[in-house]
Amino acid sequence: MKMIISREYLPEETKGALFVVKGANKLLELISLELAWRDNQRNISCIPEGVYACRKVIRPNGDHAISVTNVKDRTFILMHIANFAAGKKIDLEGCIAPGMYFDDINGDGYIDSAQSTQAMNILMEILPNKFELHII
Repeated sequence: MKMIISREYLPEETKGALFVVKGANKLLELISLELAWRDNQRNISCIPEGVYACRKVIRPNGDHAISVTNVKDRTFILMHIANFAAGKKIDLEGCIAPGMYFDDINGDGYIDSAQSTQAMNILMEILPNKFELHII
């Protein structure tokens, strides 16, 4: 089983179509939201395209998350509950926000990750403890 994120790079944020697949079977389709591409700079850029080893973790605040490892020149990259990558409020510092769909939740003119908690709960149910993430 693996996760695939196919990206669309925008000037202020990065939208993604997120798929969980097993062999040739698509098991799940969600969305992802990240910061804009800013040359892989820590805390202000999405991570580079590539293949990453992932594992389920629990954050210090008790929330479930997915640790994305082996990211060149970066550490502590997570997929976690978050809604905003641009605009009035930003929840991300280089991490990935899953969601059920895109929406401008807070009316600031930027696309947000809607129902991120629900999306993360589904991912925690369906994914094994360790898997690969392919970002294209």
